[in-house]
Amino acid sequence: MTAQTPTLSVDAIDAALAAATPGLDDGGRRLAAAVLRLLAAGDPVGVPAAAAAAGMPASRPGSCCDRGPACSGTAAAR
Repeated sequence: MTAQTPTLSVDAIDAALAAATPGLDDGGRRLAAAVLRLLAAGDPVGVPAAAAAAGMPASRPGSCCDRGPACSGTAAAR
């Protein structure tokens, strides 16, 4: 038997991210979506890769991570 992978629309993922992170602005939501896409590939995600995928300067995600509970804001983690 072959397991079926559930398919979610981009709109459903966007709505779920917005509901889970109500304090994020549009840039923060774009960053969160980019990180999820990169993590789905199965590898760790660094700040430079997340920033590039979200189309923002590398300094912007660092400031988001300093405030976010799911991200280590330490320089060593970056």
